[in-house]
Formats: sequence, structure tokens, C-alpha cells
Amino acid sequence: KTFKSRDLSDVAWSFATANEATPALFARIAAEAAAPNMRNYLEPRDLANLVWAFAAADIPAPDMFDAVAAVAREKINRFGARDLSTLAWAFAKDRDARVGLFETVADALPDVAGDLDASSKAQLDEVERYLRVALPQSSLLAALGSLSSSYA
Repeated sequence: KTFKSRDLSDVAWSFATANEATPALFARIAAEAAAPNMRNYLEPRDLANLVWAFAAADIPAPDMFDAVAAVAREKINRFGARDLSTLAWAFAKDRDARVGLFETVADALPDVAGDLDASSKAQLDEVERYLRVALPQSSLLAALGSLSSSYA
């Protein structure tokens, strides 16, 4: 039996939130999410919640993160403020510098900056701290610096 697209992120999010993530379950979710046919059905919120769950549970899934990064770049204009900050946080927490994704987030951030809530801003503050070390030349770091000064 296979998961439906929304089920992938909902199950992963639920288990990560309950601190009950198991490597076997998450390996199955990662494999399903990285499948070419599934990638077309995952919406921005699904993508963000999916990588958030893996990052929060500290379960590596590089193939899935690569697949999500590719799909997110294609759908970046459909991401809202919270989904965009969650996506960036998960990739920063995953500690794998996918420069292309961070640059795409930097391009999209000004369009949603007015909609950032306190939680989203806190996530972006963590992303900024990561980028200062991992990617100090990142355009996302520059965008976050400008954004931080506007809501500080």
C-alpha cells in the first residue's frame, strides 16, 4: 500500500511532533516522497511539513531532501510566509547546504515578508545563524539581514 500525498507529510509531522519518529517509518515516507509520481502532488505546505518533520526528528534523508528542493524550486511562488520559513529552517537544520534552494528562497522572501508571524521570524533567525557559518556569501543571508532590520 502507498501513501497519498498529504498523508506523507501529515504522518511524518505527527510522529515528529510526538517525538515518536522511527527510522523504518521515516525511511518509507522518504522513499515515497522522493518517487517521481508523488512529487507532482505535494503542495507547498506538504513539502515544508515533510522536511520539517525529518529535520525536527533529526533523521537524515538526503534523497528526499534533494527531491523536495527540486520541487520547491518549481513551486516557490506558491509558498506562503510560514511554509517558506519552515522550508528554509528544515534545510538549514538538515545542515546540507543546498545553495540553489536557499537562493530561490531569497528571491521569494520579499513577496511574503509582510505575512511573517513571530514563529516564522524565529525560524528565519535560526536560518540566518546557520547561513552565517555555512554559506556566508548566500543571497538568502543578505535578504534575511535586510528583513531582520525591518522587524527588529
